[in-house]
This record gives sequence, C-alpha cells and structure tokens, in this order.
Amino acid sequence: MLRTTPEGARAVAAVGGVAGVTFVYAQWLHISNTATASTAFLLIVLVVAAASRPWVPAVTSAAAMFAFNYFFLPPVGGLTTRAAALNREAV
Repeated sequence: MLRTTPEGARAVAAVGGVAGVTFVYAQWLHISNTATASTAFLLIVLVVAAASRPWVPAVTSAAAMFAFNYFFLPPVGGLTTRAAALNREAV
C-alpha cells in the first residue's frame, strides 16, 4: 500500500488547487485578466506557505508559474511571452 506523508498530501492538494483555479478561470469563466489570475495563484501559494514546509510552496509556485504563463500570458498556449519574442527579434 502506498503511504503518503502529510506534506506530500498538502503538495498534491496545492497543485490540485492551482489546477482547479486554472480550469475555472480559463475554461469556465473565460477570464483573460492577468491580474485576477495572478492574484488567485499568489493567494494559493501564500496559504500553502503558511501551512507547510518550504518545499511544498516551492512546488506550488512552480506549478502556478507554468499555469499562469501557459494559460493567461500572451501568446496563450505557449511558455514564451510576447515580450521575450520581441526581444529576440530586436537582436
């Protein structure tokens, strides 16, 4: 039988929270305002950081960063931002 630690369960719940917020904001409510999405992700990371060991909010923060970059920052559907693409073109 697989045994999980309380910290592992918190990490799974936190990443699940990030996935849930991402689904609700991007697919169900169609929110495109990056400030709203980033604030929701920040609140998740802060609550997790207050309640667990340092590696759990680090994992949560990485998941939130990838979800925010992929689903909310233009161009949506990629891990590169428009500003990075413009900087490459300027060089």
